[in-house]
Amino acid sequence: WAADRTLKILNVYAPNEAAANANFWKTIENANLGRIDILLGDCNVVEDRADRLPPREDPEAPREALQALCAKHTLLDGWRPAHPLEKGFTYLQESTSAQSRLDRIYVRRAMARDCSDWSIVEPGIPTDHLMVVVAVENYKAPFIGKGRWVMQPHLLEDEDMKKTMITLGAELVRDINGLTTRTPERNPQTLYANFKHKLIQAARTRAKEKIPKMQKRMERLRSDLRETLQQPHSEGPQ
Repeated sequence: WAADRTLKILNVYAPNEAAANANFWKTIENANLGRIDILLGDCNVVEDRADRLPPREDPEAPREALQALCAKHTLLDGWRPAHPLEKGFTYLQESTSAQSRLDRIYVRRAMARDCSDWSIVEPGIPTDHLMVVVAVENYKAPFIGKGRWVMQPHLLEDEDMKKTMITLGAELVRDINGLTTRTPERNPQTLYANFKHKLIQAARTRAKEKIPKMQKRMERLRSDLRETLQQPHSEGPQ
C-alpha cells in the first residue's frame, strides 16, 4: 500500500447453505491469517434483520460464526454506521422480489477513520449483485496530483464524437498530404499537435454536454430507489 504500510485484504464468497456458511467463517477464524485489514465479498448471510426485505433474521449459527470472526479481528461493517437509518440492498431475488445486503465490506476498527464515502453502486457489468465501495485513504502517502487528462471511454461510442473524430482526422490527413514545404511553424508534427488539441477540446466539450445528462438520470433513478426502499413494507411470512 505504501513503503512503510501494508494493507491485508481478504476477499470472500461464502456458501449459501447455513451450516456450510457457519463452517466457512469458523475455518477462517481458526486459520493462522494474522492481521486482517479488510474483509469483503458476498457473505451470503446478514447480521441484522433490517438488511433483508421483507425483514427477517438469518439462522443463528452462521451469524454467530461471522460475528466471532469479526470480534477476533476487530472488524466492523462500515456501511451500516455510515448509513444508520437507511435501507440498502445489494442483491435482488427476482423470483420473489426479496432483497438483501449480502455484499459487505468489513474494516479493522483502527482503520475506520481512514475510510469514507461508503456507498452501494451499480458495478457496470452484467450481474445480479450491486457493489459496495469505500474510499480508503493513506494519509501518510505523498500528495499526488490529478494526472494527465484522458478521454472518457464512453465517448468512443458516442455518435456525435465519432463524427467529430472522423472530420478532424480527415482534415489532418488532408493537411499533411497537402504540405509542399516544411517550415518550423507548419510541418507534420505541428499539424498533428494541432489535431490533438482540437480533438481534446472537442472531447471535453462533448463530455460536458453528455455526462451531466447521464448523471442527472442516474441520480434521479437512485433517488427514486432510495425513496421506495425507505417506505414501510409489510414483513410478510417469515
